[in-house]
Amino acid sequence: MQTTQPSIQFSKRLLYNLLYKRPPISELKKIHALIIISSQKSLTDSLIHCYLRTNNINVARILFNNYPFPSPPTLVWNLVIRAYSKLRGSSESVNLFHQMLTLDHPFSAVPDEYTFTSVITSCAHQKSIIHGEIIHGMVKKNGYLMNLYVANSLISMYAVFARFDDAHKVFDEMPEVDVFSWTGLLEPTCQETVFIKHQALKLGPSEHSWPVLVEYQALKRFPSEH
Repeated sequence: MQTTQPSIQFSKRLLYNLLYKRPPISELKKIHALIIISSQKSLTDSLIHCYLRTNNINVARILFNNYPFPSPPTLVWNLVIRAYSKLRGSSESVNLFHQMLTLDHPFSAVPDEYTFTSVITSCAHQKSIIHGEIIHGMVKKNGYLMNLYVANSLISMYAVFARFDDAHKVFDEMPEVDVFSWTGLLEPTCQETVFIKHQALKLGPSEHSWPVLVEYQALKRFPSEH
């Protein structure tokens, strides 16, 4: 009598829970194989996230380029753009952003504040500021200049290119500021630097503001050296 082996079924919930545990790359590859066997295409987003978290950006990009649905959602675009923005000297975040804008179907992803923050961060690492200026215009047009993180990324970008007047213009239009906003305005002029650090003191010390406060104290103790 011939017997048949029962097929092994891996539910979406089980596979998702395995991914949720943030497995190391060796385990992630095995889970990836199970997802392929089980045809759980809806877990592609989680797979991309996991590969990016383990710094396997090339595998994540392959999954992204072969996305099984009409278009990745904005969240997934943001994950990949943000990953590339961390690679100094890479223009791939900017390229992906432009690709995102050219999508033309009902399910096209739309840039949000996280998209703009990441791509502007990448623009600060480019040889030219031209892409950053264009994206700044898009930020204003879409109303994201009021977003603290987007505005801070613009301030930092302009500071990198020594465009301090533009950085100040962004700052002046912000409805709220934080330590990053003030420190992004630092210029190589002692008088203005001291004033900015004095204002930063009002926000209270933190792991981000502490270096600013230390330098401010140094300026007070050794003014002749600055």
